[in-house]
Amino acid sequence: MATYAGGVALNGEADSPSEATLQRGAPAIRAHACTLARVAMAWLGSETEVSRVLEQVARELGAATWSASDDDLVVAMRFLRAACATKLSSAPMLSHAPARRADGGPALARAALEALRPTERDAVVLRLVGGLRTDQIASVCSIDEGAARDRLTRGLARLLEKEEGR
Repeated sequence: MATYAGGVALNGEADSPSEATLQRGAPAIRAHACTLARVAMAWLGSETEVSRVLEQVARELGAATWSASDDDLVVAMRFLRAACATKLSSAPMLSHAPARRADGGPALARAALEALRPTERDAVVLRLVGGLRTDQIASVCSIDEGAARDRLTRGLARLLEKEEGR
């Protein structure tokens, strides 16, 4: 029996011999490294933490198999989201914020993200930083596409309200 995390078999076993599975962890990391790093940085805000999380995700993806029909980026984002959530649960997001620059820069963006609900923040970061489509966001977050669209819309509206109130 296969062991699953985020819908992906971790032990390399398929539930049935007919299930098409591929070992694609290393190519997935190589193909999407920049995107994964940007999204992790948006969620975590610390280069050290991002490095640790990406190493963890690379190890987990290296041991994982998934269906040939699954999008490698979506699978990698599922692992990244889980790893970042674990890190964030042990420390508040703003504790990792870089020093504020004269133009507002990263600290202002992180403060705006912190104001969002975690579900909205996930959707906004996956869309704006990761470049994922709504159906991909839904898959990464294990929700239906309508819910992903709602989270994204609410999150973007809150960001705009915050910007207008500045």
